[in-house]
Amino acid sequence: MADAQGTTRTPIAFASSEDLPSYKWSVDAGNISRIPSIQKTTSDLRTLVQWKSRSHIQVWPPAAYTFQFNPLDCNTTSGTRNCTEACRDGTSLFTPTNLHVCSMLAGASLLVANKTLSFDLSDNTTRQVAEEWQVPNLATFDGAGVIRNISECIYRSCTTAPDVGSCNSTVGPLAASSITGTSTSTMTSLVQTLDHYCQSPNSVLNTDIAGPGVIVSYIFQISLALLFYVLINFSTKWPHRIANFLGFRRVAIREKGDSIQTRLASSRFGAAVLSSLLEFQEVQLYFVGSIQVASFISFNPDNPNTSSANSNSFGSALLSSAIINVLGVNGAYTILLCQVCLQRQGMHWWYIFILMTLVFALAQAIVAKGATLLPSTEALWEKLKDDHPIYACGGNPSPMTYCQPPLGFTAALTTGTEGRHVFTIFGSLAYAGLFFDQLSYAFPRWVSIFSNKCEKMGEKTRAVRLLRRAWPWICHAYWFSIHVVLLLGTILYFAILLEVVPRAGIGDSAKWSFGQLIAVLVWAPTIVKYIYFCIFGTKEGFDEGTSNDHTTSRSERPSHEIDGLLENGIARS
Repeated sequence: MADAQGTTRTPIAFASSEDLPSYKWSVDAGNISRIPSIQKTTSDLRTLVQWKSRSHIQVWPPAAYTFQFNPLDCNTTSGTRNCTEACRDGTSLFTPTNLHVCSMLAGASLLVANKTLSFDLSDNTTRQVAEEWQVPNLATFDGAGVIRNISECIYRSCTTAPDVGSCNSTVGPLAASSITGTSTSTMTSLVQTLDHYCQSPNSVLNTDIAGPGVIVSYIFQISLALLFYVLINFSTKWPHRIANFLGFRRVAIREKGDSIQTRLASSRFGAAVLSSLLEFQEVQLYFVGSIQVASFISFNPDNPNTSSANSNSFGSALLSSAIINVLGVNGAYTILLCQVCLQRQGMHWWYIFILMTLVFALAQAIVAKGATLLPSTEALWEKLKDDHPIYACGGNPSPMTYCQPPLGFTAALTTGTEGRHVFTIFGSLAYAGLFFDQLSYAFPRWVSIFSNKCEKMGEKTRAVRLLRRAWPWICHAYWFSIHVVLLLGTILYFAILLEVVPRAGIGDSAKWSFGQLIAVLVWAPTIVKYIYFCIFGTKEGFDEGTSNDHTTSRSERPSHEIDGLLENGIARS
């Protein structure tokens, strides 16, 4: 459209979709992705203000700026779809979706008034959308009043709801005299205000998930898993292999290494490590399993009564969900790592293996559920309204409740949540090896039958003969690769948790509640029992805990230290 001076102005157009929107958040947002963050509103406002200059670069005549309406826009307290009412009434204006669309319409009306943009209803689609959503005429709409209300709400939220976050000193109310329909500076001022608004949100972490005691407990779990991994390998493998590497031409060094290895394996220290690792595996199976089960119960978007009690914003809820994903999936790395160590030492207790299988299956279920492990959006919004209603915001909570969570913190959690798909692949490979290893121990006769068949086939087929010869090396390579992958996964999990530590308030004594202290002590029996076994021996430890009508004795167990039953059976000539 051209004005009286013949200058072509950028037109505004309307379009609509009945599909629910999906806005981008810094972490997987699930159903919360239907809500636009303050950063999204700021970005769209900036694009609107700069659209005319951009359209000159893109095409001439200028391309229209198109408003895309969706079913969640302009919903009013009466349940109707009416942008005129939604933008005028404070109760509906300051919901996340309406704040986004109304600030955009208000900004467009100012740009139409100062002749930066143009608006008419000659286009059929624009007219139909305007009628369906009851969009006001932008040429006569009181956009200045809407922006004034938004500015006042933002300013008041900084002073009346400090627990949600702190505001930058540049965030203040726009002067009423500056909000007119003749200057683009009003829009620029609003964009700058919103730019600084979300710089310091206080996204409180759910203390049941990431309180100081709980975080310390997670760190203890990983530290103990890594410690026992080092100790079990030191007592059963590493001296022998180091001596072989250093003395590949000197028999004396290899014999010395074998002697040290034998003494360590049969020592009180070696027995204490293996027994304690088994007990630690049982404890961490229940520990990680309880986290996984609780995540399905507490983070259910279909249940309005779960998981919103400890969240002070949508960003807080997203962080809690991301941590749950990290814990439920990455926690299985330590489970699989310890299980590999146990089974390679011939510990094939079906009780532990079945528990490990259940935890692994729950981890895969969390991967499948992904970002749907979130509280109900509606329930969380109502909870936020009840906790801190702000009069200037129509009785709604502070707009900072839908700021993006802190980017520096979410970077580590995003790495952890995106890594769940890596776990699906490598975790499944590790579990497959453990599963067949367990079967080979439980059903050695099957292995013998299979080995005999391979031997007969090898007499006739050269490929089978070559495979049988290479089989021990294939198994060595497989188990070595599994060790490396699970160890790296555990270390990455540890690094992610260290990023959470500064926000957990470990140094704040006020946050160490009764439950936080109990959470730390869950690992005390494992640590104390390991020390006891090292001092008094495992037999003394088990004898004292056994009824007088029973005795404990030592029995030999098939060794899986080098190859394992399955690979020995197939490779045997």
